[in-house]
Formats: sequence, structure tokens, C-alpha cells
Amino acid sequence: MDEAIRLEPEYYWSYETRGYVWRHRNDIQKAIADFSEAIRLGSDESEVYESRGRLFFDRGELDKALADFDEAIRIEPDAASGYVQRGRAWFVKKEYDKAIADTDEALKRNALLANAYKIRAAAWHQKGDYEKAKADYTEAIRLEPTSAYSYRSRAQLWELKNNLDEAISDYTEAIKQGAEINDYIRRGWMWYQ
Repeated sequence: MDEAIRLEPEYYWSYETRGYVWRHRNDIQKAIADFSEAIRLGSDESEVYESRGRLFFDRGELDKALADFDEAIRIEPDAASGYVQRGRAWFVKKEYDKAIADTDEALKRNALLANAYKIRAAAWHQKGDYEKAKADYTEAIRLEPTSAYSYRSRAQLWELKNNLDEAISDYTEAIKQGAEINDYIRRGWMWYQ
């Protein structure tokens, strides 16, 4: 990629491609720099904005991430992924209604996005609407049955409803899919009760 850039330094695609390489190698700073240069040179691909936005998100720069997700959606409003990523950023900012609105938009475009259901479920959970959260976690599990996170999160909702058998079942499944120490602790506590 370096040679391609040396030969034609104003060609945005070379920077964009190298940005993906840097991202794959976990060199976030270089990836952001190359995505930024691709954008400066005229790239109008939503994926570039979304990729840079994800990197900003990973660094905790949520306002920059949101700006990039906004631009990705502006460029490609029918793509679900920009809405999912922006919904995730809104969730982290504790803007739960905005997170729900964006995941709703994502799911209108693609109803098979387990991550959209997970984000929306977590937002419903934070808002105290446990039934909607449980329904979304259940759908996420149907779409992605290996998600320990979804089982664990739904188990917590069962606990809140004092439905210990269902909570134990979901903690057990979370353990099968990728245990965390708290899954064992919570399940043990359920058995104790």
C-alpha cells in the first residue's frame, strides 16, 4: 500500500485500503489517520466513515464517532449498519431513547441483526421496561444462539422477576457459550435460594 500511495498520493482508495489493514493490525491511530486522509481526498463511501467511527468509539471519543455514523447514514441511509453503530454510541452516552430509535431503524432495514436486538434490549433494560428487554434478548438468542451475553442478560431479567428456574437455565447456557466467573456465582446463588 505504501508503494501505491507513493505512486499516486492523491488516490483516496489507497489510504482507505491501508486504513483497513491498520485496523486489522490494531493500529488504531494509523487507521484513523488513513481513513481521515481518504475522506479528505474525496472518499464518499459510508464504510469509511463507519470504520473510522468505530475506531473513535473504541477510543471513547463518542462525539467524533457519532459524527462519523451520522455521515455514514447520510451517504447510505438504507444501510442498517450505520444505525446499529450509532445506536451503540447513543447507548454508551446513556441516551437510551435515541439508541432505541436507531436500532428500530436498523431492524426496519434488516430484521436479522442480533446486535441491534442486543443494544435495544440493553436500552429497554436501562429504561426499566424488562418485558421489551426480555423479548429483544430472546430474539437475539434466536438469531445468535451462541451469544453468552444475551443469555446472561436475559438471566438477569429473569432474576428481577424472581423466576429462578429460567434464570438458572440462562446462566447455564451462558456458561456453555463462554463463561464469566459471575455466571457461576449468579447460578450458584439461584440454586442456593
